[in-house]
Amino acid sequence: MLIADMQFFAGWEIGDYFTYDLNVALDIEGDSEIIFDFSEADQAKPWSVVWQRETKRLVDSVNKGEYSFFLLPTGDYNLDITSQISRQGDAQITHNLRVVSGEIGFIEAAGALETFYSREPIPFIYKKPLPNGIYSVTYNIFRDTKNIEVTIQPVAGQAKLIDSLQNPFQ
Repeated sequence: MLIADMQFFAGWEIGDYFTYDLNVALDIEGDSEIIFDFSEADQAKPWSVVWQRETKRLVDSVNKGEYSFFLLPTGDYNLDITSQISRQGDAQITHNLRVVSGEIGFIEAAGALETFYSREPIPFIYKKPLPNGIYSVTYNIFRDTKNIEVTIQPVAGQAKLIDSLQNPFQ
C-alpha cells in the first residue's frame, strides 16, 4: 500500500527511479525477471541482500515523509480509514507524511504499476482532503481478519525511522 500527497502522483513518470525501485520492492522473493537487471555478481548473492540494497531509496523517502509505503502479501484486505486509533492490532506501523497539495491518495502499488505502465490513470483506492502539514499515518493490522485500520492524525512527533520495508504479515 502506498499513501502520498497528490502532488507526488502528478510527478510520477515511467522510467524514474521510484518506478524501478517499486518494481524491485514488490519482488520480495526475487521471482520476476527484474533480477536479470543486476550484475552476475549480484545475481550470485541471495536476493534478500540485493533487495535490501535496492529498496534503500524507498526507505529513505518514507523516512523523509515523502510517502508512506508498506508491503502486504497478495490478497484482499478490508481497509478502514480513521482519525483516531480504536484498538491495538497484531502489528502497528507508523510513518510521517507531508501534505502540500491539500489531498492525499491511497493506492495498491502493484495494481497501480500495471495501469501506470499501460498509461491508464492511476487507480486510487481512496482520496482524502487534508490541510497542508505533517501527519502521522498509522497502520493497525489485524492478521486473522485481514483488516487494516489506517489512522491519519496531525503529527505529534517524529515517527520511528525504519531500516527496511516492512511486511506486517511475516
